[in-house]
Amino acid sequence: MVTLTPSHWIFIATILVILITMLLRKDILIPCIAGIFFTALATTNSAIKAVQAIYRSLIISGEQLWSIILIIALIVAMAEAIRDTGADYIMTKPLLKYFERPLFSYALLGAFTMVISLFLWASPALSLLSTMVVPAVLKTGLSRMSTAMAINIFGFGIAMSGDFFLQGAPSITASAAGVPVATFMRESFLLWLTMSSVTAIASFIYIWLAWKKGKTNEEPHDQQISRDAKISRASYFIALFTPTAFLFDIVLMMALRLKGQSSELLIGGTAVIILILSLIAQYKWQSLLKVTDYIKEGFTTSIKIFAPVIVITGFFLLGNQDTAREILGKGAHGLLVDVSKYLSGIIPLNKQTAALMQVAIGAFTGLSGSGFAGLPLVGSLSRTFHSITQGNTVTLAALGQLASIWVGNGTLVPWSVIAVSGLLKVDSVQLVKNNLIPVIIGFIATFIVATLLL
Repeated sequence: MVTLTPSHWIFIATILVILITMLLRKDILIPCIAGIFFTALATTNSAIKAVQAIYRSLIISGEQLWSIILIIALIVAMAEAIRDTGADYIMTKPLLKYFERPLFSYALLGAFTMVISLFLWASPALSLLSTMVVPAVLKTGLSRMSTAMAINIFGFGIAMSGDFFLQGAPSITASAAGVPVATFMRESFLLWLTMSSVTAIASFIYIWLAWKKGKTNEEPHDQQISRDAKISRASYFIALFTPTAFLFDIVLMMALRLKGQSSELLIGGTAVIILILSLIAQYKWQSLLKVTDYIKEGFTTSIKIFAPVIVITGFFLLGNQDTAREILGKGAHGLLVDVSKYLSGIIPLNKQTAALMQVAIGAFTGLSGSGFAGLPLVGSLSRTFHSITQGNTVTLAALGQLASIWVGNGTLVPWSVIAVSGLLKVDSVQLVKNNLIPVIIGFIATFIVATLLL
């Protein structure tokens, strides 16, 4: 059994302090930095290395987040350029007949987000949605917070926790659990459907109740379509070229089976091309001077969003063995993984407690901000728990996968919802609070169904 060291206890204590600080709605950067220092000090027994670990963790965190920082900067710059040409008015006006009422818009946006995310994964889908669909949704009167919830829950939660087309998540979990991927997806479908449908319904009711009470947790959005920009022939060209280019990207992704970073590269490059064309359409030769202003604005917005996230992520990278060793040295352990293994060894196991442990461990590893980091662990633990309790291996593994991805991939921790909150310009902590009740209800329903299947 894993033995916890002082560095493990410091890490756990820091997480508790962070959670309490978040509940008090205070800034958590100082607890994160203190956690890095004292965890590194306990691990290395060197004050100098502990001080160095603070900066080292920020470097590695920045390296890991750079692709997201960059894609958001480019999307923001592109969106501003499109808006200034008036092409956004042309693109969103036809969609308004489908997004007629706010609550209906929430459901329709959720369904659209889920379908796109199933084929592209959520991050590339977010880039497409923020350009072509979100502006139309906001103009129906749906709040930015509600829009962010729809993308979070249906894209980063429902679509990514199933991942039935690209099969990244089920492949990792099934391999660790020792079962064929096809078998895992087939036998875990009922749990995924329970989690997805219950959470979706609960989120809709939550939004409906908040709407009736007038509590949308944000400033009201102008429901009228802005026509400040002068509409020209070039505007119509950009309005036609933008969705055509992104739809062509979707075709290429599906045909070439591009996913993850490869799909983001394609989306990012397309955003740059649209940005340049939009500036040429509006400014002609002056675009050579204007492009710098738009790029600066995009990066300024993105860096403002991610500056605190880099620090927060730096602390939670200590929970993953690979990044912990980069920060603290070759002898470092993955603290989150160790704590999860420790908990699984001290709690008496039967089918029900094994199921509860899978949910807890999956959620705990998801605190790192990566929904995929804990999949090998929950997959392998499902085999161990099966040998002890004779519980269904796939059911146990699926519970762990659902918990890991729903928590870590972008619904229940502020540092993993930042891409959505940044593009929608809402507070990430408040977004997590809004997601919390529907997701918890979904977990409870899924756990009940799982205990019946074990």
